Amino acid sequence: MKFPCRYSKYRCKNTLPYNEFREHEAICGYMPQTCPVDYLRLRRICTWTGTYKDIKQHLLTAHKDLCEDYNGALIIVLPSSKASTFRQKFFFAYNEIFCYRLIIQYGTMFVFLHYIGLAGNDSKYQYRVMVKNNEDTEGLIVTHQARSFNKTEDDLLNRKDCLKLHCDYIERFRNEQGYLTVSVEIFGVDD
Repeated sequence: MKFPCRYSKYRCKNTLPYNEFREHEAICGYMPQTCPVDYLRLRRICTWTGTYKDIKQHLLTAHKDLCEDYNGALIIVLPSSKASTFRQKFFFAYNEIFCYRLIIQYGTMFVFLHYIGLAGNDSKYQYRVMVKNNEDTEGLIVTHQARSFNKTEDDLLNRKDCLKLHCDYIERFRNEQGYLTVSVEIFGVDD
């Protein structure tokens, strides 16, 4: 006996045996989703709901100012690391949606990458964060696995799977004008 997916009302056409349909529903691309802007608490409230397949269009339509083109690397320029700073942008790579977040608080800089997509696919992507001085004589490169956006910010900040640097240390990478450049690259695990 086969059962329809509970998300059939959202266009899922799968019918599966009883022993398989719960597993499918946990990762179904038609499962209703809330807006990642609201979920990630990006200082906005958005009541949009839809499917994973509709998130990209929603972000480009309703939150275009939070979207950035990805051309092989994202460059983040920071004028100061003394005050609390929050930078985040959504970008699209590998036909997927990601959100980088750079947070400076408690005298520490955190950089991490959220994967916004089907459960389990976050393990297919890694990101590399690079910080270096203008002369390319000194730098730091860290690579981590992308993390599903259902992890809370507090969970990420307390874990070891993001770049964490004390602000006193990153001062050595600032240019003559006092700017710090952070580069974020994403790549598939198989690349």
